[in-house]
Amino acid sequence: ARRTDVVRAIAGAEPADGGKIEINGQKLDARKPRAAIDAGIVMVPEDRKGLGLNLDRSASANITLPWERTLLRGGMVRPSEIDALGAEQRERFDIRGRMELPVGSMSGGNQQKVLLAKWLVEDPKVFIVDEPTRGVDVGAKMAIYQILRDLAERGIAVIVVSSELEEVLGLSHRILVMSEGRQQGILSREDATPERVMSLAVGGD
Repeated sequence: ARRTDVVRAIAGAEPADGGKIEINGQKLDARKPRAAIDAGIVMVPEDRKGLGLNLDRSASANITLPWERTLLRGGMVRPSEIDALGAEQRERFDIRGRMELPVGSMSGGNQQKVLLAKWLVEDPKVFIVDEPTRGVDVGAKMAIYQILRDLAERGIAVIVVSSELEEVLGLSHRILVMSEGRQQGILSREDATPERVMSLAVGGD
């Protein structure tokens, strides 16, 4: 459906074939992820092990990576700053496990929480998550859903890309259905049923 291509273009991770991106009425030239991040758009990728996390580094170090510029003291980031930020996010997102150990030693659910925590050190304007609960257990899945709902309640725009219909219907206020790289329709929560979503996904109207 090329859903991931669309959100990667919004996040500056891939060039867009055409069109424009606007945030709060302002055109965004998101040719690189840094431009999108500076505009308040962050994205949690689908492949947390290949694209989202450095599995050999600690959980705290992973969380710190995008924010090192703000933590610099005398040209370097002090270990105490990394530990403090990791501990803060551990408490906030109920991450189970030792934050000083390689994140690769954690369960899939806790790895995913670390990845969410990494991009929520500061509140974004737009938070994109691609397949946010893939490969996690039921308990972690419920915790991740609550994190996303809390963000939306605070006025942060949340874009969820998911191939799980039940997840889409349970989380979304609006559902944009894509098929073969094209938008097929947008449904409100009230109008979205499994039958209507699937009809659009296979080319119906």
